[in-house]
Amino acid sequence: MLKNRLIPIVLSILLSANIYADTLVQTKENKTITNPKTYIEIDNVRLVKDQEENPGMLDGDFFKEIAAGKIENFIIVYVTDKKTYEKGHLKNAVNIQYEGLDPKVFMSNIDEIIKSGKKVVLVCTSGARATEAITLIQENHGDSKNIFMADANIDCDKEGNCKIEINDPL
Repeated sequence: MLKNRLIPIVLSILLSANIYADTLVQTKENKTITNPKTYIEIDNVRLVKDQEENPGMLDGDFFKEIAAGKIENFIIVYVTDKKTYEKGHLKNAVNIQYEGLDPKVFMSNIDEIIKSGKKVVLVCTSGARATEAITLIQENHGDSKNIFMADANIDCDKEGNCKIEINDPL
């Protein structure tokens, strides 16, 4: 009985510390287990816990909230080619091709988005190009603190109906 009362208190302490490391959850069998590795929060942005291996990678559930329009002040940027973008994309997203483009041109285009003051989320269809693009930005832009990426498989139709499957962080 005491154990059941302590769980909300422990979770409350973790939440107030803005470090969402290992949380306790109840299973169907009424056992308490540890649910490992969720996220950290920095400036109201939830990121995967291991930022050393996955710099700028958003927590998957947080990204899904952004994609659904539940969280404002973010702009989603597809770094795919125009043809892939036009096949289907998340609503309200924009397209800035990364692959095959001169890095200086890509950086110039990204700078225009950064100047908007919104936080930028880079996406593609599988996470690979978004990872490459954020690495380029982090290495070449003086201020990349508001640049993030989602490592996800994103499949959208032309109407913007999308299936998002989050990839596990490295």
